[in-house]
Amino acid sequence: MGKLKNIEELEKLLKDGLDGMEVPAPTEVWTAVSGASAGQASTVLSKLGSYFSSITNVVKVALFVGGISTAAIMLYKDNVTKVQSDETNTSSKAAQENTGIKAENPNQEQLEDFSNAGNQNTDNQEVGVNDRADSESDAAEITTDNEPNELEQPGTGLEQPSAEEPNPRSAVSIQSISKECCKGETRTFNSGTTAGDWFVNGQKVKSNSVVMSHRFTQGGKNVVQFRSALGLSEFPVQVQEVDLNIVVKNLHNGQYLLSLAQDIQVVRWLIDGVELSSAQSIQPILKVGKVHVAVEARSGECTFLSEQVLDIKPLGNFSSPDIFTPNNDNDNETYFVDIDNYESFVLQVFDPVNNQRVFTTQDPKVGWNGRIDNTGKECPSGVYAVKVTYKLIGEPISNKNIKLTLKRD
Repeated sequence: MGKLKNIEELEKLLKDGLDGMEVPAPTEVWTAVSGASAGQASTVLSKLGSYFSSITNVVKVALFVGGISTAAIMLYKDNVTKVQSDETNTSSKAAQENTGIKAENPNQEQLEDFSNAGNQNTDNQEVGVNDRADSESDAAEITTDNEPNELEQPGTGLEQPSAEEPNPRSAVSIQSISKECCKGETRTFNSGTTAGDWFVNGQKVKSNSVVMSHRFTQGGKNVVQFRSALGLSEFPVQVQEVDLNIVVKNLHNGQYLLSLAQDIQVVRWLIDGVELSSAQSIQPILKVGKVHVAVEARSGECTFLSEQVLDIKPLGNFSSPDIFTPNNDNDNETYFVDIDNYESFVLQVFDPVNNQRVFTTQDPKVGWNGRIDNTGKECPSGVYAVKVTYKLIGEPISNKNIKLTLKRD
């Protein structure tokens, strides 16, 4: 085959090669070859150059156009950019022709090489050292083209984050035991080796630190945040809470019923710091005055505490006269003390002259009638010493020393 005179002959050569194939050529091959009309040489060269910039497309054409060397196609592509550049210099070339200077046609040289390559048998073709070097050079140029390359390895070409802005994907991971905790529990968080600022629910709690400990007093969802030069990290914490309500019911004689309004397992009851029971409800006798009641209860893995101070009013009372007259006038004949709501009671009467006990009782309803043990000899008028030991309900034991006057006249 002789030299190709123009781009139309190149186009016709490619079409004839493709028409002669037993298996139809791929659509994109036809599109690349016949995508321009005659007379648009630079457009055809541009389209062919773009199509052959992919190694895959070069192989496709080589498979279907057996008489055309792949190396020639690659050499052809090498001059495409020169043709596109020459379009911008048309006026310069015209000026050279007018002055009689013969301008070299790079397209013509490539067409000649392409035509000569078509006459060779590609199965038996022996490529020279220079041709192989040129082909390798062009192949290297193709693989560095701006178009995506099918042979690129995954993960290459990703845009790296700006050094001025933190990359959210590289933010420090917050380390903690669990994303759940109990109300009132203290948890510790760790950022590894990076120091930064710690926030809980938007409030800064620690600055420039790797470790942060926080006691959670707000139930529900809490958010722990860590901000450093690497970005912002968040760690949600679900805080479980149960508000325990102690129900107090006054029964009788200083006895109270204590229970919980919630249906929750009781761990223990404490009265003034003393553990009493783990029953769901208790019935203690509470002392008069300020009483501290506490209860611990469990829900799942969490233990909750409820405390309450009760003001217990006195239930019992004690009083004693300081004179009685056992003179058989039926008026104030017997000595009684007035006491109620008591737990214990002991009364003793002593003769102060010889320090002899003349009467004793544990029943306040039994009074002293002025005789020794109420059945013996009458005791003379005078002042006697009365000692009373008693305990009112809800109150500590009391001791009373009373001067009692016995008058018979």
